[in-house]
Amino acid sequence: MLTFLMCLLVAPAPANRVVAPDAKSTVIERFIESRQADSSIAEEVKSRALSAAREAAGNPETRQEAITAGLKILSPEFEAGLKKLAAEEATDAGKLLAPLTGAADPWLAAEAQLFLARAMMVEGRYEDALPIVAAFIETHGDTTVRLGEAWFLKGKLEAGALKRDEATGSLKKFLRDFPGEPGRMQGEARATLVDLEEAESDLLTDIHTKMNFSERRLSLEDSGRRTQEVQEDVVALLDEMIEELEKKCGNCKGCKGSCSKPGGSGMGGSAPGMSSGSSQASQITERDAPRTPWVDLTERQNDPSVFNAAKSRVPVQYRGLVEQYYQSFGETQTK
Repeated sequence: MLTFLMCLLVAPAPANRVVAPDAKSTVIERFIESRQADSSIAEEVKSRALSAAREAAGNPETRQEAITAGLKILSPEFEAGLKKLAAEEATDAGKLLAPLTGAADPWLAAEAQLFLARAMMVEGRYEDALPIVAAFIETHGDTTVRLGEAWFLKGKLEAGALKRDEATGSLKKFLRDFPGEPGRMQGEARATLVDLEEAESDLLTDIHTKMNFSERRLSLEDSGRRTQEVQEDVVALLDEMIEELEKKCGNCKGCKGSCSKPGGSGMGGSAPGMSSGSSQASQITERDAPRTPWVDLTERQNDPSVFNAAKSRVPVQYRGLVEQYYQSFGETQTK
């Protein structure tokens, strides 16, 4: 994801509708005209900025970067922020870009706003970035060529924040209304839509996405109510997965690969990140003891007995899932 964000090259859109092929060129020309008419800009700086914008606009591969290229020369702070972001120093990038979102120049404010949201996404601050992207879409349609990117970014942020219905709507709009966007963005959008659909229909995928959400929030030292709710949901889903597997395997001798994956339709197989395992890898451990260790998992205790008690109740092929989840708690505590 991080590499994808660093490599984004986008092209699009002055309004929330299907964009004509030359619409972005019109927006870029208006940007150039506005700089030419600005007498407060030193002539030497203006000349370099306009030259950079025109050069980028003249190449279909870089046209979407034309406004950005001009603004980097006109605003040293903006250029410094983008350099920090390119160096994957997202926190420092955000500190430089945030003040620029309130700039009097609407072109600079728009670019700073979207790149700030990108920086927040790199940090894992999806919930903080979402209102920024929403405001960008609402107010900067006529001063940007990045509206398509904004809808794509909005959908990715919503997916990561477990706002699945909203994410589906945003990504479908992106694919429908901005067909001129780079193929890699369209491919990423389609892949995310598939993931969202699977999370609704496949129990194991749902568990994974919610574990990722929990780990991200804990890495931000956010153990608030929303994080706790998702953790509780993960525990409930894990119990549901185990019960479903036990029911399916109740009549199997050892359940050696002949039962479907919980929540899915495939035959046998192992959880993501797990190898096929030995003939004993599918045996079910009876859960005669109380389930309190499952609840203890969400309390992020460093007591190995808690983990072992919970892990012992999971079929072997799914124990890696619990192990990964439990270890993520310890990792966030040490940060």
